[in-house]
Amino acid sequence: MKYVPKEIKIDLIDLDDDTFRFRQVFREKDNESLKRSLQDQGQLSPVKLRKVGDRYQLIAGWRRTLMMRELGYDRIRAHIYVNIDDEEALNINIADNLHHVDLNEVEIAYLVRHLRTKKELSIEKISEITQFNSQRIYNLITLTELDLEIQQNVSEGN
Repeated sequence: MKYVPKEIKIDLIDLDDDTFRFRQVFREKDNESLKRSLQDQGQLSPVKLRKVGDRYQLIAGWRRTLMMRELGYDRIRAHIYVNIDDEEALNINIADNLHHVDLNEVEIAYLVRHLRTKKELSIEKISEITQFNSQRIYNLITLTELDLEIQQNVSEGN
């Protein structure tokens, strides 16, 4: 997939569009850690965007974008993907988030459920994308159907 590396104004990113945001909870301690990292080392990884109308849609990099805005940055380094559909954007999101960011088990479960119900992907296709075996996929989908209190306990590692 082709992208253009570019530095853009954060104000041009549509932060109300949560199409590709699967993180349910932004933990304060994680946000503070990311803020310190951004202050100390700067932005190490570009966010992933695509142009939708006159704005940019966030594919991956929500926390980086929000924390940089909170820190007073007005510009952010980004990879702008060109001519990609929703499935390609979702694959970019998965690659950026699922395999290198600390999503908790419940957040992963909702991502898998999204692939199954909204994108109507087969268990086999989800397995191919996520590298999870079919039993784990079924278990994750079941997790999203449990009581919210149980989900909260799981997301906190209890």
